[in-house]
Amino acid sequence: MKHASDYTFSPVEHRDLDLLETWLNGPLLRDRGDPSEELEDIEGDLRDPSVTALLVRHRGQPFAYIQDQDVRRWPQPHLLDLPTRTRALDTFLGD
Repeated sequence: MKHASDYTFSPVEHRDLDLLETWLNGPLLRDRGDPSEELEDIEGDLRDPSVTALLVRHRGQPFAYIQDQDVRRWPQPHLLDLPTRTRALDTFLGD
């Protein structure tokens, strides 16, 4: 049985970029976009205090990536009516 306590979220660090690169080049994410560009975006997000980037772990084993940011970080017409401080989520499964 899986329990909520089996899952943890840890901030992505530069040492995690090799793992993320492996995931981005794997079969689950091939259609997401250019892996090099995606990794560059993640590296940039790590320097941006308005973005929270996390690795999701199950019993210590990383298996997914999640980040959140203000929806106005990249203004898009369909998001402009959302309340101030609304966060957008971006996720992908690695393993």
